[in-house]
Amino acid sequence: MRKNKGMLGGYDADSNYVGLSYLSGEYETTYLDPSFQRNGGVERGSGWTKAQSTAYMSNLINHKTCNLVIRASVEHCLAYAKAQKDEESLEYFTKVDNEGYEFVSIDGNNSSSTIHHFLQDKVEAFEPLSGKKKKFSNFSEVEQNDIRFVDKITVLDLRKISYKEMCYLFRNLNTQTKLNAQEYRQAMPTELSKFVRELANSEAARKMFRNMIYSKSSDLDQRSHEEFIAKYCLKIDSNYTKSITKKPLDSMYENQSDLDDNVKKHCKKILNEVIKISDEIGDKQTQKLKIGVAFLLFDLIAHVDEQGYLIKDHEKFYEAFLEMDAELEHASKSVIQEEVKEKSYSEWLRLLTDPACYNSSRYAIQTFFSVRLEELLKQNVVKRRRTSRDQFNFEDKKALFSLQDAKDRNEDKIRILDLYFGKYEADHVVSVRDGGKTELSNAELMKKEDNRKKGSSSNEPYFEHQMEFGF
Repeated sequence: MRKNKGMLGGYDADSNYVGLSYLSGEYETTYLDPSFQRNGGVERGSGWTKAQSTAYMSNLINHKTCNLVIRASVEHCLAYAKAQKDEESLEYFTKVDNEGYEFVSIDGNNSSSTIHHFLQDKVEAFEPLSGKKKKFSNFSEVEQNDIRFVDKITVLDLRKISYKEMCYLFRNLNTQTKLNAQEYRQAMPTELSKFVRELANSEAARKMFRNMIYSKSSDLDQRSHEEFIAKYCLKIDSNYTKSITKKPLDSMYENQSDLDDNVKKHCKKILNEVIKISDEIGDKQTQKLKIGVAFLLFDLIAHVDEQGYLIKDHEKFYEAFLEMDAELEHASKSVIQEEVKEKSYSEWLRLLTDPACYNSSRYAIQTFFSVRLEELLKQNVVKRRRTSRDQFNFEDKKALFSLQDAKDRNEDKIRILDLYFGKYEADHVVSVRDGGKTELSNAELMKKEDNRKKGSSSNEPYFEHQMEFGF
């Protein structure tokens, strides 16, 4: 006959019935891990609403509710990880321990947060007799002592649980509760979930999402920005062939432990370009982008990169993108009802999760970009990316040394040693931006500092070898 080890006994659970004051005191040393939990709690303005917190405290002090707080004991779990030679858990609990935490929250953070903040007068409760809402300090001294020391809650401290087991336990405990779809996906201890979390939650990325896409902090707390990144990863990973709806997203998280390195590199690169736009415009944008338009911005930047161009002026590029979007929206108004699905940009954005629709909108904005490309090049909003084919090599420099009779266009003497010292560069007389070719007839040796001053502008021909080849 098996011995009953009690609730979660498989994790060596230590069950204690503790006073609210005691639990509140340990709240500050309890780590809320965003890798598998929402950054909720009273202090973050997310998780439970004020009304829910008030209702919970009222029921708790009136002995009309029953719930658990479940935590991992950092000290014990660290020792367990060492004994099990679990390197992942050892690294995890060592880091948490070094940050000064004694526990890791697994379940019941909203309860702990509400209790902690009620005792600090930041949450109210209904007074049992009058039914009026009162802060903790408005209760009598006797009532305060009863609340702090007599009213109690059950706390389970798990002493033998690994990092991965914590993540899976969190998911299992919240199967019936209010985890949203992305919270559930992200509670997977995989490289995929880690990549999405870290990419979406850098300080610069969070700032970008607030500046351009989401108007409320609670959207980020509920992982809307992580779902956005996950959907973009799915588009790139599937080469724009999969629907970015719940089922394909769930499947990606359940069946892939990681993304291909090229996919991750691509997503990082495009996000960094959008962040540069955000840095340029700051927090001035009161009208946020619709999600479909935001995806389209990512898609257009990817197209610009694939076509071999660099964005030079991010604010003007963004302005051009918004103009293209507005004109395509306007053109949709003239599409007759029978042809909406085939020809309406607005309809494609409305059905943004369908690959046929998001690809149609993607091709539409790419076509518009092609029409405006020459204009954007002239305005120096974008420029053609230089590759190794656009660069002269050292043998070209030696040839130019002879062709220029060891002088630059200022008639200053060029020492051969200075070529080897890297003091001179081979420049395009007609710049690559203006269509200049990488050949000796379009080349010229000049001092490095003079080349920097010239930038991407073009010069008139000066040397005989430039005249001979069609200038």
